Amino acid sequence: MFIQINTYSWFANSASRLRQSIRTELRGQMDMILDEDACLEQLWRVRFSPDGRHARCRRCAEERTFHRLHNRRVYSCAHCGEQLSPTAKTLFHGSSTPLRLWFAAIVRERASGGRLTAQSLADELGLSYATAWRLLKKVREHRDEIDALAPAWQVKPVAPAPDETGRSREEQLLQAARAVVVADGLDATTIRAVARHAGLSTGVVHYYFENKNQILVKALRQANDEACGRRDAIMAAPGRARPSGSLA
Repeated sequence: MFIQINTYSWFANSASRLRQSIRTELRGQMDMILDEDACLEQLWRVRFSPDGRHARCRRCAEERTFHRLHNRRVYSCAHCGEQLSPTAKTLFHGSSTPLRLWFAAIVRERASGGRLTAQSLADELGLSYATAWRLLKKVREHRDEIDALAPAWQVKPVAPAPDETGRSREEQLLQAARAVVVADGLDATTIRAVARHAGLSTGVVHYYFENKNQILVKALRQANDEACGRRDAIMAAPGRARPSGSLA
């Protein structure tokens, strides 16, 4: 019995460490997808400052130049020091959750048409189920507010860097999609399978492709273009006789 209990504890601890490792890795990949400062600036532009520099100062009662205070979610008037917070009176106010995770959750929820599950969100963002559930609940409770701030969710993510071979992430994903199709067939090819084969998170896949069909169409078109290129190279080889009936 003692051995069984110790064995169970070892497996439980190992599983816990593995889950934590996966969450840490995915969270690191999210850092490549959405930049925290870019999210804050986008919110600042949508709510207060279309050009990113000027906003109406309540104390000065006129438009002034604002600058962001270092390491704070606050912008300050260059003339009087009045402060404006892009997150004030929003669902983000007082939240310790990074804006990039809020933005990612909102974008995924809107894209899913309200069908996103907390478990899917947790897997994609590298969060615990409880945190993902809380985020999703808040997002759905503040749907009207989110719709009013719609331009904010169009923030441009920071493009992930090329891998160690110099290939772009998009090229890496296309190659992974082709490999999965060859190995498992079209029906079994999913976003998750492509991400797993490429060694990336599903969030990275969604950065480049909206859905499975889009990545498959592009991957198959790429494969067809390569095949046509090889055929043309063979046909153009010196000394190769042209097929009879050639129009050229």
